Amino acid sequence: MVKLLQQLPAFFWRTAVMPLAVFPCPGCGSAAGRGRNSFCADCRKLLPPIAEPHCPGCGGRLDGILQCCSKCVNIGPRPWREAYAGLEFRGYARDLLLRFKYSNVPELAHPFAELLAEYHPEAAQAADGLVPIPLHYLRYWKRSYNQAELLARELGRHWHLPVLPVLRRVRPVLRQAGLTREQRLSNLKGAFRLRRRPDLAGRRLLVIDDVFTTGATLTAAVKLLQSAGAAEIRVLTLARR
Repeated sequence: MVKLLQQLPAFFWRTAVMPLAVFPCPGCGSAAGRGRNSFCADCRKLLPPIAEPHCPGCGGRLDGILQCCSKCVNIGPRPWREAYAGLEFRGYARDLLLRFKYSNVPELAHPFAELLAEYHPEAAQAADGLVPIPLHYLRYWKRSYNQAELLARELGRHWHLPVLPVLRRVRPVLRQAGLTREQRLSNLKGAFRLRRRPDLAGRRLLVIDDVFTTGATLTAAVKLLQSAGAAEIRVLTLARR
């Protein structure tokens, strides 16, 4: 039945099937998901944006009187121009993000991208393309999808920006969770390469990932993009840990 419906002309799908379909909220499963793959009003209340002004180093909330948060002050200058993060990695947001990342729920990419586009529209205004952080093929095979790439593609459709999968992860690394920043940086040495010398000269890029912890993964990726001639790089993550 599903295959038959997928073969229907797109016009008939949009005009006859979609108006009658009621998709549940991907967060709580209620029928209040606005008729499509979107968070219901109750779930959105549990997913508030990070308070502005945000830290330009990591996208998280400021925790003092300085321009950057205390974590970024301790780490020092970041290689990107500015960072944006949609949510704080705690509570309901943490539970949903872990489901998205580890529990084979790729459909969460669409509602999460909706929140990111709503919370940080300014990120798109300074970008010529979106670059997702890649997974190594072994981890991709195990998970069957790359959550950062799904987010990038949903954001690209929303913002009408091209997705540029110019990075590839050429060797597996230890899981980053639980490692210090220094261990993460060492773990990521040589992990990324560029795909076939992409033309990035003068491009303004927005690098997409799921969770910002220490920024080690983003640092390795951004430095490689800069070496390829990218003019200006910003980063956007779904959550700040």
